[in-house]
Amino acid sequence: MSKNIEIKAKVNLNDIEKNVVLLKNISTPQIIIQEDVFLNHKEGRLKLRKFPNGKCELIFYKRDNLNGPKSSVYYIYNSTNTNELQDFLINSFGLRGIVRKTRKLYLFKNTRIHLDEVESLGEFLELEVIVNDETACRQTADDLINYLQISEEMLIDKAYIDLLEEN
Repeated sequence: MSKNIEIKAKVNLNDIEKNVVLLKNISTPQIIIQEDVFLNHKEGRLKLRKFPNGKCELIFYKRDNLNGPKSSVYYIYNSTNTNELQDFLINSFGLRGIVRKTRKLYLFKNTRIHLDEVESLGEFLELEVIVNDETACRQTADDLINYLQISEEMLIDKAYIDLLEEN
């Protein structure tokens, strides 16, 4: 089990990225194309994240739907058996929906900064602060929210799949 503190916000990516690149010791961005196949699950969220190179990650996570920084616990299983695993999972759990996105990933200290363009939803910022000391990590999330000028109205309390289901 791993744990992070995360936030999600509806943003204009150009505005946010101007500030992200000014952070000291920020990584060079990595562009990642992702297709998340969400499955039905009563205890949390279960998805198969597929990449164009044929690799995939099976991700299970639990997180409350709250605005602002929130704790998330997750498990990740890596595989290269994407199609067979997808068929198995859909037949076992049932398909909930599919989220397609292009993600620009920056690494900053113990934080993954995601600038996401999500098909049918728009542009989002996601911060994932890897937890070592929860209080300090919440402070890091709050500091980045303030630095990036993320207002309360911009914060999203749901996963992308929840937003797609509402549309």
